[in-house]
Amino acid sequence: MKIHSIRTRLIIGTSLAIAVILTIGTVVIYRSMSKSLLGQLDSELEQTLSLVAPELEITGDTVDNEWLSHLEDDPLRKHRDLIQTWDSTTGVVTRSPALGEMDLPKLGGEKFERTFETIILEDGHKVRVIGARIFPTPDTSSDPKLVPEEHPQMISLALNTNRVDKALRRLLRTLIWGAIVSILGSLGAIYLVTRFSLRPIKRVEDELISFDVHDPQSELRKFENVPDEVAGMVREYRGLLERIAKARTRERDFSANAAHELRTPLAGILATLEQATAKPRESEDYLQRIEETLNIVRPMQKLVGRLMHFTRLQSGTEPISMGPVNIHALMAERICLLEKRIERRGLVIEENLIDPDPIVSSDESLLSILICNLIENSVSHAPENSTIEVKAFFEGENGRVEITNRTLPGEFPDLEKIFNPFYRQDLARKLDENHCGIGLALSREIATTLGLRLEVVRREDGCFLARLIF
Repeated sequence: MKIHSIRTRLIIGTSLAIAVILTIGTVVIYRSMSKSLLGQLDSELEQTLSLVAPELEITGDTVDNEWLSHLEDDPLRKHRDLIQTWDSTTGVVTRSPALGEMDLPKLGGEKFERTFETIILEDGHKVRVIGARIFPTPDTSSDPKLVPEEHPQMISLALNTNRVDKALRRLLRTLIWGAIVSILGSLGAIYLVTRFSLRPIKRVEDELISFDVHDPQSELRKFENVPDEVAGMVREYRGLLERIAKARTRERDFSANAAHELRTPLAGILATLEQATAKPRESEDYLQRIEETLNIVRPMQKLVGRLMHFTRLQSGTEPISMGPVNIHALMAERICLLEKRIERRGLVIEENLIDPDPIVSSDESLLSILICNLIENSVSHAPENSTIEVKAFFEGENGRVEITNRTLPGEFPDLEKIFNPFYRQDLARKLDENHCGIGLALSREIATTLGLRLEVVRREDGCFLARLIF
């Protein structure tokens, strides 16, 4: 995990989010203000229209644009006001002096219906236009002869939008600079916050880098005053490193024990062969020494075979072939193979098989090795002339197999280490030299592979109980 990459992602992600929010806010504010300023301008245009409209009067038999004379008398309005009218009956067009030859759009529909539009005049000026259809006002002092409804007038007024445009430009600049300052300020704040917040992770990273997995005494130190999220990570890392350290210790012990177990018989083979070749001997002497060598090689072959099995199980390369297996028949077969050792040690096998024919779905080869190891372990460890109990309880494919043997006083095995490869009590070496110390470790791996549960417990009467649960 790279700390700076997390910080960079946080800064970039948060900055993008802030930028998007500020952009949306800027657009909303700008559009709202634009609408508000245009609304003010439209209100001003409406007021001007309401003042100019009554100045379209019917005088005698003509429609008089009295507003035009008022503009000419006012120098300021003459060069500022943009007004244009159209007589719908005669087609006469009247423009204010400020318009010159330019035209405003003819807007409006029904009587006094206001229509607004923003245009750019021919001289390049941007203006806001209001248009309406009105009827001229009769001048009662001049005896009007025309009917207003028969002479509708179209009128358009325009105001320059420079004031509004300047205000909007100032607003846009303010919003943009505000967004830039906000983003930069947010970047700085996020950088400082993430830098401070990620310090505990950096401390853990430094500690992990300095951690020596090859040193069994090395451990991840405890951190004080760390956030809850980091505390959980430290706790999990500590547990992981402890498991790694234990695994490396087991691997080291396994290699050392395997070398030790193989070194002794190899030394015996070498000594026997050296003696055999030291001088000429009789054929019977050679046969005797070959038999001694075979007696040494056979346990070695058994040990190597179990080690290969153990390695394949741990690596997950052991093939599994599921099929129906008769538990009682399998147990009877395994006991029969150990009959000579059982008789030699004066042991009695007491069987208590409740179900007459329990059938389970499993790998017969692996299950055979597992049950054989459990029975062989009891035969190797049980005191001479004692009883071994073998029980089986099944309901369909669910059930358990229990194998119990007594132990000599003060010689009960350490249950925390009993599944470690090559773990053996010294008593086991004395009782049975064929015991190689890998059986229970191999049995647990087989049970795990087959989805079974293997337990070893000490009964209340002090007996050793191995329980295989299906």
